[in-house]
Amino acid sequence: MKILSAVCISLGIFLMLSAFVYPRTVNTESLWSEEQAMERMEAGYAIHNMSHDHGHDHGDKSHDENSENDAIEKYTKIQADLDEARERPWRIASRLKWLGIAATGLGFGLYYLSRGNG
Repeated sequence: MKILSAVCISLGIFLMLSAFVYPRTVNTESLWSEEQAMERMEAGYAIHNMSHDHGHDHGDKSHDENSENDAIEKYTKIQADLDEARERPWRIASRLKWLGIAATGLGFGLYYLSRGNG
């Protein structure tokens, strides 16, 4: 039982150290591709151009509003994907940290249980 507690404590410490190191070593280019960046930039330009045209044109806006809403939805989705990609390493690190805390706690619990039996 003492060996199992030592393994759990070691694993927990390793996981917590990994949680600290992992987000700092992730290659940021792997999180967001060049194509995704271009798509986001094009969607942003489309929204900017539509809002600029919208400010200068006082004609029928029903068709323009639909296309503007579509462009805004597309940009919002792309932005949400970017935010998710930026947060991914930190979410993984958080999970590693909590798994490490749980493994270390389990290891200490097993250690104190084995001390009481021995």
